[in-house]
Amino acid sequence: MEILITPAELDRALRTHDDVHVLDVRWSLGRPPGRPL
Repeated sequence: MEILITPAELDRALRTHDDVHVLDVRWSLGRPPGRPL
């Protein structure tokens, strides 16, 4: 499943500590997570 997300949405998810979802989204975009969990 392809997930489209803007940098602002990604940042908001990080700020709300939705780490598992963010990690999954980042990997789905082909970019490894930039911040440790």
